[in-house]
Amino acid sequence: MHDCTTTTTTTTITTTTTTITGAHRFRDVFQYLDADHDGRISGTELDTYFKAVGNGKATMDDDDGDGGAYDVDGDGTLDFEEFKRMMA
Repeated sequence: MHDCTTTTTTTTITTTTTTITGAHRFRDVFQYLDADHDGRISGTELDTYFKAVGNGKATMDDDDGDGGAYDVDGDGTLDFEEFKRMMA
């Protein structure tokens, strides 16, 4: 019984570490895409990235999972919370 409890604790720690690491990765990607470092990813910044990776037809306004559907406040940019929703 003691071994079972230890395994559960280890699993919980691993899951927590994975979640924290994932959040840091989202932040790193967000900061990379936010070229002017204003805390928001503009349509231009997102479009530049899409073109660089070979998806020149995707835009912030597309309804196919890019930025437009995730711009909750409708300001034409993605803040970090909106970006996380898009990446999830």
